[in-house]
Amino acid sequence: MINVPFKEELVLLFRICFFNWDLFPMLKEIIKLQSLLNGTFKRNNKMNICGIELKANQTILAVQIDGEYKDLKTKKITLEDDELQESIRSYCNDLLVFLTENDIEQVYIKKRAKKGNFAGGAITFKMESLIQLNPKCTVDLVSAQAMGSFERKNSVEYPEALNKYQEQAYLAILASI
Repeated sequence: MINVPFKEELVLLFRICFFNWDLFPMLKEIIKLQSLLNGTFKRNNKMNICGIELKANQTILAVQIDGEYKDLKTKKITLEDDELQESIRSYCNDLLVFLTENDIEQVYIKKRAKKGNFAGGAITFKMESLIQLNPKCTVDLVSAQAMGSFERKNSVEYPEALNKYQEQAYLAILASI
């Protein structure tokens, strides 16, 4: 029987892959295969899902576990200095630890415009690429138009424990499932 690696082993594998980019796709496939073999693969509404909104140097998080919002202690992860390698590694490790501790299987990131008046900053695109490189789970982007359309067509009730600044991250989850 194939066992899914322990959380500490996943963090170690990520750190190894951080220095050898060629291993990332293979590591993601190994994790997916193991989850299928162990029967832990779930459908979207019964998965542990994380919605993310990127603003300035902050990753704003909202988590839904088995279809219900989960109020976690970690609500933001900050990239302190995008020019220091140590800071970028710290951000990657913090993100991976968060994803691993909460058994996140799917991440949805709110898309930002690449140009124009409402274009996202360069740092947010750097953070997005770091999130997409994680070996733990799949990452998809959700357009602001899809989120707005979902909100207009459905009466969205935000959980009481959800902070106002987390609403867009939570809406990214709802618009995707």
